[in-house]
Amino acid sequence: MDPQAYPKLIPGLQGAAIRHFVRDLDWMRLEEKFCADQNLLNLCVEGLIKKKMLNEAFSIIKRQKLLSNPSIPFYLKKKFKPLCSDPSLVFLKNSLFELDDYAPTEEILKLNEPGTFITMGDLGLDIKKDLIYIEKIATSKFEQAVNEILNSRAVGLDTEFTSHLTKFDKQRIALLQIATNEKIYVFNVLKMKEKIDFAKYQNFVKDLLTNPEILKVFSVLLYIF
Repeated sequence: MDPQAYPKLIPGLQGAAIRHFVRDLDWMRLEEKFCADQNLLNLCVEGLIKKKMLNEAFSIIKRQKLLSNPSIPFYLKKKFKPLCSDPSLVFLKNSLFELDDYAPTEEILKLNEPGTFITMGDLGLDIKKDLIYIEKIATSKFEQAVNEILNSRAVGLDTEFTSHLTKFDKQRIALLQIATNEKIYVFNVLKMKEKIDFAKYQNFVKDLLTNPEILKVFSVLLYIF
């Protein structure tokens, strides 16, 4: 079936899925899950408003700058604007966006006791020294990462993808994680895709995947570009 022939189909399916998530997920997990897609996050905030979770809705609107997005529907702008001018509302931090040493989400939100999951610390890794987060290509950090990875004998790879709500949604890679014997590199692909030199990242990945001298151990890898 061609979804283009039914322009109201996908928004309807997405809306139904969002209502499910708003009902079942903690608001902080909602924001984290959909922060890469403001259109879906708008629907989450609308759902929080309907649940009278106004502080939470206000906080997401401000933190994610939803009202500054020119594509926000007019009817949602009318719902969001009054919250931003209401002095009684309190801005709430989202613990999932704070420096958390990459602790498991379930432990940050206190859904599980500390120590339930294996962490990087349990493996003897120092988060500040051994994990390198990269979101810009034109940096020495990117160059150093490429150099070490392409000179490694073996690497481990894993990916994280943007959320998709229907079978018609196209998944986009959000993060590429590559581990060498020395470091763990986390590439924010969504951020890097916005840069004009994104081809440099693509060439690096191609060189890595086509190099028969480097053993690649994959976790989940569908679309690496």
